[in-house]
Amino acid sequence: MCYYIEDVMSKPKEDSPVTDDQMNKVKAFRRAEDWERLAILEVRVDDHEADIKEIVKNQEKLTAAIDTVNKTLLQIKYVIIGAVGVILTHEMGLLDAVLAIVRGV
Repeated sequence: MCYYIEDVMSKPKEDSPVTDDQMNKVKAFRRAEDWERLAILEVRVDDHEADIKEIVKNQEKLTAAIDTVNKTLLQIKYVIIGAVGVILTHEMGLLDAVLAIVRGV
């Protein structure tokens, strides 16, 4: 015989076919079902905890990789700025003027 939770939680009416013994069995079954559901939730929480730890480890690795890429991009930027500076000074003739001053000509 199957009972709904509303049937169990509400007090049986006097003309109800549900006896106290049957009601106690349903309450015990519901408690067992709650324990099973709780056990399932605990397993899920443990799985999620393991997943979160793995995600944090991956996040740390990704952060380190992004930092490395950022440093490389900064180096490229400074090389390009230096090259542009050399080209500009050469085009403007400043390089020859500086070399002449250095050589003492």
